[in-house]
Parts: sequence; C-alpha cells; structure tokens
Amino acid sequence: MHTRDAAKESANGSDLLDIDSLSVRFQREGSSLQAVSEVSLSLSSGDVLGIVGESGSGKSTLARAILRLLPRNAHVSGEIRLEGRELLSCSDREFRRLRWAQISMVVQDAMNALDPVWRVRDQLLEAIRVHGTVGRRDGKDRAASLIEMVGLDEHVLSRYPHELSGGMRQRVCIAMAFACNPRLVLADEPTTALDVITQDRIVAEILELQVKRDQTMIFISHDIALISEVSHKIGVMYAGHLVEMGTVGQILYEPSHPYTMGLLNAFPRADIDHEVVSIPGDPARFEAITESCPFIERCPFSQPVCREHKPRPQEVTPGHWAACHFLDVAPTLRERAKDPLTWRPANVKATIREPQPSSSAKERSAA
Repeated sequence: MHTRDAAKESANGSDLLDIDSLSVRFQREGSSLQAVSEVSLSLSSGDVLGIVGESGSGKSTLARAILRLLPRNAHVSGEIRLEGRELLSCSDREFRRLRWAQISMVVQDAMNALDPVWRVRDQLLEAIRVHGTVGRRDGKDRAASLIEMVGLDEHVLSRYPHELSGGMRQRVCIAMAFACNPRLVLADEPTTALDVITQDRIVAEILELQVKRDQTMIFISHDIALISEVSHKIGVMYAGHLVEMGTVGQILYEPSHPYTMGLLNAFPRADIDHEVVSIPGDPARFEAITESCPFIERCPFSQPVCREHKPRPQEVTPGHWAACHFLDVAPTLRERAKDPLTWRPANVKATIREPQPSSSAKERSAA
C-alpha cells in the first residue's frame, strides 16, 4: 500500500457527517467517567478520516456514539448530523432504519461480533433483509456476491464462525458492513488481532470497496503508520479530546500539538532517521473534568497557563488545527521534541521557562 493523497479534493457541496461538541460521559455508582469531550469534526462524501491515539483515548467510544451502540449508563450530548439529519434526536425505531443502511461498522473482534450459532449466510441475509428491500432469493444472490467481493469462496456461506480463520471472519464482517451500501463506514481497529500479511490484505480490501463506492469512512487505530497509509486526514485523540487534525502531510511533517510530536517519536519511520522514544507517564484518567490541558502531566513544554486554561482549537494553516497554547512557536517545539532527552520523565515534570504563550494565545484563553 502507499500513502493516500492527502490533498484529495473531497468537498463538493455540504458535509456528509457533521459532529459538533460531542461528549460522552458514563455514570457509575458515586462517580462518573468522561470518555469523549467536546469533539467536533466534519467529513464530506468520499473522505477517509483516520483517528489515532493510545488505547483508552476515546476512539472507539466516539465511533460507538455515532452508531448509538453505547450502554445505558452513557450520557451523550452535542450534535451528530448525517446529511443534515440530527441523529441523537432520532427515536430508536428511526435510528434502526439508518443503522447498517446508512451507517455501518467493521469491528475489531470478529469472533465476538458474529453469532456463533448462525451460519455465515444467515447472518448476511439478516443484515440484507432487515435493512434492504430484497426478497429471500435475491438476498441469497446478494450474500454470495458479497462473499466473493471480499475474496472468499461461496462455500464459506454454509460455515459457522468458529470454522473460519481470523482473517476469514474479519472478511465476513467487512462484507456485512458493506452489505447495504451505507454512506458512512466506521472501521474500529479492524486488523488488530491479525498477522501483518493478513492485515495488509484486509486493509487493501476495505479501501478498494471504499473507493469503488465513494463512501465516507472513519478508520480507527493506535498505529499511526497504518493510519497515514489509509487516510486523507488524520485526527489525533488524547484523553477523550481531539487535540489535532490535519492532512496526512501536515500531521506527519508539521505536528503542532506536543502529544502528536510525542506519538510520532514513539513509532519507527522509514521516511526519516530518528530514535524511537516513548511518551513518559500514563494516559490521563477520565474521572475528573478539569479546566487544564489534558496532556499537561506528560508534556515537556507545559507552563502555568496550561493548568489554568484548557487550550481551544486554533487554526495552524488552512485545514490544520490544534488545541495548544504554543502554536506560534510550534516549529521550535518540533525541533526540541526530536531530542530524546526532552522526553525524559524528569524533564516532563519540570516547569520549563520557555516558550511563553503569545499574547494572542493568552487573549484566546481568557476569552
């Protein structure tokens, strides 16, 4: 596979998906947990957005909030609009008509997603007949076509999930996700449990289907190298916040949020020579909502203003924005971030005098 064209012109007309200030909070006995915090983004038809971040950053919760597959103790606020239609205000009955017909998901654990006592054919037929308008005979032909489309033999239709390999089960899930030709496909780490060769084939098949049908896709992974290959745009999530978004080139070569800089340092890259360095500390916990920057405890560039005011998203260049107080000096921070010594735990915990936020950053924070 090759890195996709980051300069793809996907916007002709209105946005297909528009998310505004989406937050997800889970209520527990005596406490609550903030999993997603005021995420906003928009996608046009044919866009592929890659969402990257450490485990527990809120990526999967964001996807399940879009598809309304969260548990009962989840409180969701904000707006999610698909082709102008507000999804959170839809009744359960109305949304069931949209799910799989307009929005579908490729899950990361195919064995748990498939019914163990149903044959593959029956599971595909259920998706086709419940969300489509075809009869039983046409449905069987459609199921056979879908299985062939993902590179499997027709005899797989008569098998049970446990009789298939991991790669075959994942292909069945891909076929189900594309069965009703939805406008939006959410791929939630669809290759996590597979070997590298099978991963490459599965990703190639997903993208081939996406291009043929001009579908919009959100591809979720903790692997920034994979995300850079499959996406037109990348969104970086940390502790439930979308901290940076831009084209593939902007994120890989001009990262403006310290977390993105640290994340890039933690992955080996073939395009540049650098030492692999992990981000010290543990990901932020979700129990408390604070007005501080969520990355403050692990950031080597933090200042008192980071604890006093949570940074707001600001445009860096057209199509590229980040939530950091120090965007004006991002090029300097990028150079400092390349030094492994910058990420030593002692340096991260220390208060660094430079850089100081610009006056415009202070004004935006105080506004």
